[in-house]
Amino acid sequence: MLQKDLEAMLPRVRQVIRQTRARVMGGDVHVSRKLVSVFEPSTEVIRKGKASKPTEFGKMVKIQEAENQIITHYEVFEKRPKDAGLLVPAVQKHEE
Repeated sequence: MLQKDLEAMLPRVRQVIRQTRARVMGGDVHVSRKLVSVFEPSTEVIRKGKASKPTEFGKMVKIQEAENQIITHYEVFEKRPKDAGLLVPAVQKHEE
């Protein structure tokens, strides 16, 4: 089991080292497929733009609810979608 864990972690640690060198030595803050958690590699950077919480980490989840806080639909996105593309599908789900 330890060997399996090491085989999973070693490439992640190497990726973080590459990212850190690119950022610190080269000033490159826009690394494609940036790894922000070695324990949860699918974690994404979510820019909120709010003064109190400008950046969060995790996955974007869309939750739709009706009266009395009853959840009618939810979706967890693999990659963060553009906000503009969420409205029409959300209204269609609500109408269903």
